[in-house]
Amino acid sequence: MSGYDLTSLFVGSEGTLGVITGATLRPRSKAVGPRATVAAYFPDAAAAARAPLAPARGGLTPSFLELIDEATLRALHAWQPLDLPGDGVALLLAEFDGVDADRAAAETGRLCGKLNAVATQVTTDEAESERLLDIRRHAPGALERMGRTMVEDFVVPRSRLGDMLVEIRRIAARHDVLVATVAHAGDANLHPTLLFDRTEPEIPARVWSAADDMFRTALRPGGTLTGEHGIGTLKKRWLRDELGDDGTGVHQTIKSALDPLGIMNPGKVL
Repeated sequence: MSGYDLTSLFVGSEGTLGVITGATLRPRSKAVGPRATVAAYFPDAAAAARAPLAPARGGLTPSFLELIDEATLRALHAWQPLDLPGDGVALLLAEFDGVDADRAAAETGRLCGKLNAVATQVTTDEAESERLLDIRRHAPGALERMGRTMVEDFVVPRSRLGDMLVEIRRIAARHDVLVATVAHAGDANLHPTLLFDRTEPEIPARVWSAADDMFRTALRPGGTLTGEHGIGTLKKRWLRDELGDDGTGVHQTIKSALDPLGIMNPGKVL
């Protein structure tokens, strides 16, 4: 394609540059063949975060790779009994599909064991796989039962995922905020959920302070403020910290050129 990649520019603009009225998609075939699921339990989330790098170095590519920290598992246990190891563990879930799924899953389970997993489970049973994947699917509902939630997302370099999980725990303690985290471990996209009392009319100052600490900590090693959720209004206050003055200026110039009247999704992002 000649010229600038305007498609990507508009797709990533959160509606601030124009309105997309149509899209052409290229469907991909659903994977066929067996699937295999790995559940590996670690002493804590930081230990679980070290595991995804090992399969990647060995050329193993899961179709699903999720990390669930101790606080989230406690919320799930409180909601409904789970046939899992006891409290104080974090869970790494991986799924493989295709003709080589069982071998890839078995090798991933072996690697997790070498990385001090306290227990591992590898299954090719469809019902058991669904039960394990439901643990991740039900995490948001389990947390919402505990109070009001502010769900964030940011990305750090994959090698720093464990460090970031340790920092989240420290930040939560420093600001006296309960934080439960799940992560798309394959690309180190973290989703910490900050919980507070339902009776609070507004998001408490300590929650904002904890979020501020988390975002600034994520940016230091070269992370980014969002992997999926976008900037919107909530995170625009931190965008200049990531882009810098020059980068922010370029964004504002593009916005002014394509939306000189400022009518496209006003007040968002910039």
